[in-house]
Amino acid sequence: TLMGLGAFPATDKRFLGMLGMHGTWEANNAMQNCDVLLAVGARFDDRVEVLWGDVRDTAAVQNAVSGCDVVIHLAAMIPPLSNEQPELARQVNVEGTRNVLEAAQAAGVRRVVFTSSVGALGVPAPDAGLLDETASFNLPPARFPYGHSKVLAEAEVQRAVAARTPSTKTPKILSRRGSAFWSR
Repeated sequence: TLMGLGAFPATDKRFLGMLGMHGTWEANNAMQNCDVLLAVGARFDDRVEVLWGDVRDTAAVQNAVSGCDVVIHLAAMIPPLSNEQPELARQVNVEGTRNVLEAAQAAGVRRVVFTSSVGALGVPAPDAGLLDETASFNLPPARFPYGHSKVLAEAEVQRAVAARTPSTKTPKILSRRGSAFWSR
């Protein structure tokens, strides 16, 4: 189900249309030679169980990850609510991430995929060009609580990765997602 339909208007230079023979080869090559693949619009409901709950509830998180091979952590409190209630956003985005990581580690989950946000990059300075993963969050926390909470959540992931030992390896993938698209 790798299709570009709906991602861009047909007049956009990045519009893929149906991938066809050449696109399928390119997609297969991309899947074999990538660390993270975001398949926008692809369906995984036959292989993935989506769970709804409160990541602040440690027992619920432990129950949710029990028996899992891979955990994809997408839970977050986003703007505007996160900016209106920054303490709740911190609890959900930072403590919730810590709960997921600790529960996954305890349950022997093989891999955790954590999705962050381009908001964790801050805002580019005028005429500075695009930001990349080397950029540091450059706003006061009170000005953009959501972005700041995602920076702190990323720090939780980095701590969990650093604390790994050979007997407790649970690889993590850190992804700052904004818009996902693929183009030649």
